[in-house]
Amino acid sequence: MLHSISPCPEMRLACLAVLGLLPALSAVAGDLPSGTPPLYNLSAHIDLVSSYVVRGITTTYFNGEPLGNASADAPESEDPVLQWGADLKFASGWYLGYFGSMINYSYLRLGQAYSNRSISVFDDEKSIEHDIYGGYQLPLGDFTITAGLTGYLYTNSRHAETLESRVGIGYGDFSLFSQTLMNDSLLGNAGDTYWTLNYRRVLPWNLNFNATLGWFSFRREGKFYGTRDTYLKTDCPPDSAMNVTGCYPGKLPVSNTFGHVILQLSYLVPNLPVSLGVTGILGGYNRFGVAQENEIIGSISLYYE
Repeated sequence: MLHSISPCPEMRLACLAVLGLLPALSAVAGDLPSGTPPLYNLSAHIDLVSSYVVRGITTTYFNGEPLGNASADAPESEDPVLQWGADLKFASGWYLGYFGSMINYSYLRLGQAYSNRSISVFDDEKSIEHDIYGGYQLPLGDFTITAGLTGYLYTNSRHAETLESRVGIGYGDFSLFSQTLMNDSLLGNAGDTYWTLNYRRVLPWNLNFNATLGWFSFRREGKFYGTRDTYLKTDCPPDSAMNVTGCYPGKLPVSNTFGHVILQLSYLVPNLPVSLGVTGILGGYNRFGVAQENEIIGSISLYYE
């Protein structure tokens, strides 16, 4: 069941900023002569989701037993949270977007714990995620080529900010993307690549279906993840791995692994800007080869387009 939650002040400001842009941009579009193709397409959304899972990691980011949100472990939130965002797509092929979400632990505390191993509380000063992305889509016959960048920023964070490249090709209802981290951060090692094969289909009865097959290619050694404690400048003991705050016994880093299968079905409520969704996650493995649990997530969204 979805619970009632009170959004934090930063989240309210982000939502108001997104919604505040809509009338002004709509007015510009309305000034175009009749029959003129629009210069851009604007959409926005505010969502309530039953939990927040990133890239199929439902159970743990670490190399041993799951630790839970109190220890800054997966998922990003095991409780219902609000999310929001907007997308601006230009007729020229350029696009720009923003996504925000509440998180149920602190990237500030986790980042501080890299150099201060006495920190053991990670569920105060909770973080808020801000993803800012942009790029260009080039049509080539029946294909579409996409290239862009995503910046990951957080309210309350340390060592979490990172930049990620995004390139892909689409054909009909199918698309293939690769997203590669460009620097070491709490999100992963520089060079980590997330591959997705996607299928999208509009169905009868106001239904939309999306399917994603995910795969990970990992750089095994980095500042925060690997087999060496980069802060203490010592190698981890045998059968141990570095997980941000030190070396822990368990599985060792892997180079490639199946990530997930994600199936999404959404229903557009007639005559209302409301969408109801359900997402099923078939869990794969994390960067240490630890199996992830399957999960079902529900959502309700208010959208503008």
